[in-house]
Amino acid sequence: MTRLFFDLVGPNDRSFDFHGRYFRDPKDAHEHAQLLSLDLSCMDLEKWHHAEVQVRDAFGSRLFSVPIIEIAELSAAA
Repeated sequence: MTRLFFDLVGPNDRSFDFHGRYFRDPKDAHEHAQLLSLDLSCMDLEKWHHAEVQVRDAFGSRLFSVPIIEIAELSAAA
């Protein structure tokens, strides 16, 4: 199992995940990052406007990121 960390990174703010979560499959980690992104997009948090969920390993290397999409963008895509 691999321990991964899910940081929230915006243009003016950053929130680090100091606990992390364990995943067996990288696909599961990507799905978790997408769920975090969707959850944040449902909140009206101005500081996470144009932000992303960055996923890193225990060594601090960035593996991938998922953008936090605004609700207006989600409804336009439907």
